[in-house]
Amino acid sequence: MMLGRLLFLTFFCTLHVCAHARGPDLWNVPVTHAPFWGRKTQTLELEEKIQKGPVVVTGPAGMGKSRFVFTYAKKHAHKYRVVWVFDASQGIDRQMIDFANKLYSLEHRGIEGSFVKKEEASHYVKTLLRTCAFSWLMIFDGTANAATVKDMLPETFRAKDKHVVITSLSSRDASGVLKLQALTDGEAKAFLKHYLPQESDEALGTLAQFLENHPLAMLQAATYIKATPGMDIKGYITFFTQNKKAYWDSEAKALQGQVLLSTAIKMSIDKLKAASQGDYTVLVALAMINTTKIEDSLIEKAYANLDGADMGGFGKIQDVALVTSEGPKAYRIHDYVRDVVLATADKETLQKAADLNAKVFLSLFPKKIEDCVGVFEKNPALVDHMKLLSAHIDEMEPENAAKIGIRILYFAEVVTRDYLFAIELCKKFKALLDSGAVSDPFVIGAFYNWYGDTVLINGSVDKSIDAFKRAYEALKKADQEEARHELILLLSDHLGFFHHWKGDLVAVEGYLNEAKALYAGQDNLLLAAALEELDVVLKQDKGQFEETLPILDNLSAALEKDPAVNKVGGHFVKSLKACSLLKLAELKSTNGQKDEAKALREKAYAVAQDAYQHARASADGHENHEIVGRVLVYLSQAQSALGMYKEAEKSALQAIKNLDDDLVKTHVIRRQGVAHMALGDAYMGQKKYDAAFKEYKEAEDIFTEISSHLAFDDMSQVWARLVDNAIVRGDANTARRCLAAHKETFDGLHPRYIVMAAKVASV
Repeated sequence: MMLGRLLFLTFFCTLHVCAHARGPDLWNVPVTHAPFWGRKTQTLELEEKIQKGPVVVTGPAGMGKSRFVFTYAKKHAHKYRVVWVFDASQGIDRQMIDFANKLYSLEHRGIEGSFVKKEEASHYVKTLLRTCAFSWLMIFDGTANAATVKDMLPETFRAKDKHVVITSLSSRDASGVLKLQALTDGEAKAFLKHYLPQESDEALGTLAQFLENHPLAMLQAATYIKATPGMDIKGYITFFTQNKKAYWDSEAKALQGQVLLSTAIKMSIDKLKAASQGDYTVLVALAMINTTKIEDSLIEKAYANLDGADMGGFGKIQDVALVTSEGPKAYRIHDYVRDVVLATADKETLQKAADLNAKVFLSLFPKKIEDCVGVFEKNPALVDHMKLLSAHIDEMEPENAAKIGIRILYFAEVVTRDYLFAIELCKKFKALLDSGAVSDPFVIGAFYNWYGDTVLINGSVDKSIDAFKRAYEALKKADQEEARHELILLLSDHLGFFHHWKGDLVAVEGYLNEAKALYAGQDNLLLAAALEELDVVLKQDKGQFEETLPILDNLSAALEKDPAVNKVGGHFVKSLKACSLLKLAELKSTNGQKDEAKALREKAYAVAQDAYQHARASADGHENHEIVGRVLVYLSQAQSALGMYKEAEKSALQAIKNLDDDLVKTHVIRRQGVAHMALGDAYMGQKKYDAAFKEYKEAEDIFTEISSHLAFDDMSQVWARLVDNAIVRGDANTARRCLAAHKETFDGLHPRYIVMAAKVASV
């Protein structure tokens, strides 16, 4: 949406390469031959302030900020070697790349620059302009606020010939502010006289006073009067005053392509605020959510939660063109409008708007946190709304902020697995709780239940467990019936599983039994699945593989009857079954039951393929998702078990990439170790023994790093594989070390130990 400032430039300006004999070598300042009126005091102020650092020229829309700054650039062009304008309303990335390439060419005698990434371009520009010996002026025109370009500004160290000027509607978070106000009476009359020479001084003074000496408003009025036969100042004022809507319609037809007062956003906002504080609050609230498509049902709920207001007031917002129709029952706030609305709102209004949104969205959800999943599933648009709203949690009333935040976090963690978003949300949420502003033990416990899962990313299993323990302490203080669901998930899906990763089977069994006791008498598929999955991994760790299969078959059948829960957990259940089948096949093979082992491996491969397709569908086709990575681990193992080593290598590498990317390349969970073991199997099958050793050793290191108790089956497997690998490589020391470690950790009668000992004895 091209607004007043940009339309002004479009109407009067053309891109111009400076023709000054001694002008800048780089110059892209829009210039105009139209006269510039007044601003003598502000011009002197800019010339003084610019010597001390970046200057933010601010003021209401249409005050001529851009013209003012461009006029300064034109007047002082001879002082600079480089003068460059960035149109911030159009996105700066591409412009920064273009500028960097031009600077490079300037510094390298015409050799063309090759920057294609904004980060590299910005770094080059900042470094060169900070260290160069020549003078320059950078103009960032039309920013939402100064903070949006802060990271792009070169350090000038108060140099007398290195300058930055920013134009913005907002002065928030800015220093070196120069605020443009309306023209003086004399300047305003002279301005109008230039365009309307036939009008009397009295009439010109009346029009200037009526329009509060506002440059853009006066330019629009003068242009409209000239373009309308029979129209004079008196008729214009009458028409404008009596029927604004008719005026806007007429103006749009008469002044096509020219500047319109209705698009001067700040003026429109001020008019709306003066007419109705309630409507203004609604506008700010709507700007906090997904402004691409706002359904009228949300707007109705906003008015329903606003004291003494009704939906009829929404017409005022539309009348000043801040919101446009996006179909029969939806509206849109353009991005630049949204930025300006939020950038110019005062703190009190932001708080009112954020709390209004909290009331609206909380009214959409049942009391139970877990039930928010169903609401999100039925209304997918709410996800984007609430994700954007989460940026304003610190502006809400703390208890409401906590209730909103925990629902977004729950959905992001359990359903969408949007971990990067969850990390940023947790930072805000934790700061809120650490401030002591929230006292509800249930909300505190629910947060730390999911914070522990999030903190694993780029963290550690131990840090996660510490958070889970804090959640446990808080939930125990809450109403037990209200906290039952969260406690069961905490004990099974978090405390139980994270201690499983550490190989602490005693702790896992304790948490499982406590969770089962809490679940008694309940009928909830999600909780039942969490309990049975934990039971399965505990049995796998104990070597009870055959016992897990009927549990997993029954669970799969139950999940298929509930698409929502199946989407979340079905792929995991299938991958657990593939894991059990493969481990059982290995045991059968050890016992000489070759045919049974082969049948189990083929079945494992089919199940693993099914799990892979299920996971891809649950991740909306995203191959790089963590849930795809976890099922690829067992698909790779199944492929190796059937001699498909190249395919197994590909699956394992993708699994490692997915898991590493999701965990910011920090090896902190057992599944990553299993993935490296799977890759080792693929290399062993291809006789790449050194590469296989590296992967098996990586798996052993991961298991050792995270595990306080090593007597779990994955550890047994990797030691057995290291022995096999060491024998073919002739590495007797590694073979003996792993055999001794296995005997010390497991029973000496363990089936794998017996086989390992025989192999080591034969070399």
